[in-house]
Amino acid sequence: MPESDLPAVEHSMFVFDGNKTIKSFKGGLPIHFTVFTDIPLPAGSYRFTIRFFPDGVITYNQGQKVWAYDPLAAEARVIVSAGGTGWIPVTPGQRGAQFRFYA
Repeated sequence: MPESDLPAVEHSMFVFDGNKTIKSFKGGLPIHFTVFTDIPLPAGSYRFTIRFFPDGVITYNQGQKVWAYDPLAAEARVIVSAGGTGWIPVTPGQRGAQFRFYA
């Protein structure tokens, strides 16, 4: 989605570089989503980077988000071709990143 579709207060949370992001959410319930794409690359070495902002909110206090504190409240997993990571806990309310190296 373009940055212009986000509330201004969320721009710095969800838009890392440029002016677009993917935002997927479901208030009050668990969510799982996937993003698939084929990227044709010539032979070589590559670093694949996923940047994310886990917006795990447990409640609101006077209009402010209160981040979930359960260690399993938010997890991320990256699968590329036949390899990838297991489920990795991430911290709600903090930007995160995962990296994969390919040669």
